[in-house]
Amino acid sequence: THFLSLKMLNQHHRLKDGRSIFLRQASPLDAAALLVAIEQIIRSSTYTLTTPAEQDRSVEDQGRRIQQYTEARGGLILVATSEEQIVGTLDFMGHHKLRNQHCGEFGMGIIPDFRGQGLGKVLLTALLEWAPQHPIIEKVCLGVFADHAVARQLYRKAGFVEEGVHRGAIKLSADHYADEVRMCRWVKSKWQGQEKE
Repeated sequence: THFLSLKMLNQHHRLKDGRSIFLRQASPLDAAALLVAIEQIIRSSTYTLTTPAEQDRSVEDQGRRIQQYTEARGGLILVATSEEQIVGTLDFMGHHKLRNQHCGEFGMGIIPDFRGQGLGKVLLTALLEWAPQHPIIEKVCLGVFADHAVARQLYRKAGFVEEGVHRGAIKLSADHYADEVRMCRWVKSKWQGQEKE
């Protein structure tokens, strides 16, 4: 993973309620703790694509996933820890084709007890500090549930714009669908700062 000089990483950050978290890059040694955090995130949120029934990755599989992201040219996994517990995570992966490798997708999650305290902003700020320094990445994107107003507001404040809506892209049950909003931000190139709603 390309890390140049990132002010956000390997630092303590104070949350709104006064608690401190430590932000760093994940390593395969985090596999077991990250699995615990991901399970808490999935079981406590209706805004994840992965369902609890699908969260069956082993510690070994999770370790390999972290290693894959670490070694990938456009990969990144961040973890936020509090008292040695992983309380939040963000992963980003650039596309692999020559014509779209300048773009990548990310997702993040925070365990219930740490939501609403500004941790999402810390994770997102770190990503947006890393991406412009990366030799290839120019555009950072994600998909967000259309009715997830808090998340959409966070991304808008960070400079992301909505580029489109995938109608019914998420199937919640036999007859219940949700729309996915595509949000992106250019971090470098001629398009930076020229996004229009």
